[in-house]
Amino acid sequence: MAQASQRLKPINAISHALRIPPELVFEKAGLLTPNLDLSPIQRKILYFAKDLPDSDLEMILSLLENRTRYYEHNPQVKPAK
Repeated sequence: MAQASQRLKPINAISHALRIPPELVFEKAGLLTPNLDLSPIQRKILYFAKDLPDSDLEMILSLLENRTRYYEHNPQVKPAK
């Protein structure tokens, strides 16, 4: 078990340095099958959200809800990809 932990340290260090979820680094390294349910940006949002206080998350949620309503009421506007 200690050997596995030692092998994972560089990947975790890369993740920390790049401020991205460790899962993305493992996927790019070919050590983990990509999660196709969420895009990389969606996973990055979840990664950062876990460390934020609920008050910040409520603010972010409000923004997301407003953007969703905007696109629902303005179907001619295409969201940027």
